[in-house]
Amino acid sequence: MKIFTNSLLAAALLFFGVSSFAQDGIYDTRFVMKDTNCTDGYYTVVIETKAMDAASTFNLSDQNYRFSFNKQAVRVYDILEPEDARSVQIDQQILAGIQTDHTGGISLFNDHTLTGTIDSVVSYNVVLAGGTGFRLKFDEWTPIGCLKFEILDGTICPEFKWHDHNPANFPPTFIGEIVGGVLMEADENSYGNFDICLGPPCPDVFLPVELVEFAGEENNNCHIDLRWKTVSETNNAYFLVERSFDGLDFRPISKEIQGFGEGSTDQEQYYNFVDENIGRANYYRLAQVDIDGSTTYSDVLTIKSNCYTSLVGISELFPVPATEINHELNIKLVADINAENTRMVVTDVLGKKVDDYEINLTTGPNLLTYDTKGLVSGTYFLQVVGDDWFSAPKKFVKLK
Repeated sequence: MKIFTNSLLAAALLFFGVSSFAQDGIYDTRFVMKDTNCTDGYYTVVIETKAMDAASTFNLSDQNYRFSFNKQAVRVYDILEPEDARSVQIDQQILAGIQTDHTGGISLFNDHTLTGTIDSVVSYNVVLAGGTGFRLKFDEWTPIGCLKFEILDGTICPEFKWHDHNPANFPPTFIGEIVGGVLMEADENSYGNFDICLGPPCPDVFLPVELVEFAGEENNNCHIDLRWKTVSETNNAYFLVERSFDGLDFRPISKEIQGFGEGSTDQEQYYNFVDENIGRANYYRLAQVDIDGSTTYSDVLTIKSNCYTSLVGISELFPVPATEINHELNIKLVADINAENTRMVVTDVLGKKVDDYEINLTTGPNLLTYDTKGLVSGTYFLQVVGDDWFSAPKKFVKLK
C-alpha cells in the first residue's frame, strides 16, 4: 500500500511540474563547516546551493555534488564497507521528502545516496521523484544535506575540491533544473571552498603562522595590491604568493618573502605584494614555508578585475536547438580587444572536450559559425578561451 501511495503522489507532483519557469538557471554552491568532534574523530559539513542572481533563479531537480579531499586528512570513502562503517556518511538529509518552496511549489525528493569512485572522489546524489522542482532563491543559501567525515589526521587541511568541468576525466558536479517539465542541466557560476583549506579541524600542534588577514584589491593601474598580517610566527622561513587564473593550477608569482625566521614572535608582522600581470579572474593563495621545508597553504583569495569585466562575451547562440537540418550554429560575440590565437572550446555535460579550434576576434561585435553536424544529440557548452582569461560558458542543445 505504501508503494502504491508513493506512486500516486509522485504522479500527481509530476503533473503539477509542467508550470516550471522556462529560463536558464545558474547556481552557486559551497561547503559550510558545521561541527568538529576531535575526541571521536569526525566533523560535519553542510552542502548549500542558491541561484546566482534574480535573473537566474530556477527549479532545482536532480543533483550530483562531486568532490574530492586530501587523503592524508580524511579516510578514503570505500563503497565496499558496511554503510555504518564508511568514512563518509550522510549525517542529515535536509532537502528530502515532500518540500514546499517559497513560491508554493511542491516537490518530492528521494532519499539521498553516496557513491564512491576513483581515488578519493565522492558523489553526493539527490533525485527529484516528482513535482515542480524546488525553487531556489538568489539571496538565500538552501541547505541540501549534511555529510560526516572521519578524520585521519586532524593537523592536515581536508582540502575539499569541487569537480566542475575540469578535470575532464571525471564527471563534473551536476545540478539539474526543470524547464517546461524537462530535466536540463543548470549552469555553474561559482564553487565556494574550491580547493581551499578549511583549516585543520583538530590541530594538536602549534601552527607555524597565525594568519589573521589576507586581502587585496585592484588599484588604478590595473594591478592588484595584496597584503597579509600575522599575529604569531614560529620558525617561519618565508612566504610565496601563488596565483591561478582558473582556480585549479596555482603557480608562484613572487620571490621568497622573508618571514620572522628561526625562533618565535607574538608581535604583528605585515607583508605585501603587487601583482602587475593580472587576468579577468585572479585566484591567490599564500604558501608558508617553515625552516624545515614543510609548507602550509592559506585559503584562496578571489579578485575579479574591473579592467577585464567584458573582455569577450558570448551574447547569443542561434538557432537553438541545433538539428541535423539546421546544424550551423551562429555565435554572436562582443570583444573589447583584438584577440588572435584565441580558441573556441566545446564540452559535453560530463566536461569532456569534444572540439577545440582557433579563432580570431576583432574589437566590437563578431559573428562566427560552428557546424554541429558531427555532434550526437545532447547538451553542450561553448566557451572562448584566451591566454589568461576565458568567457562564461554558453549552453546549447543538439537534437536529431
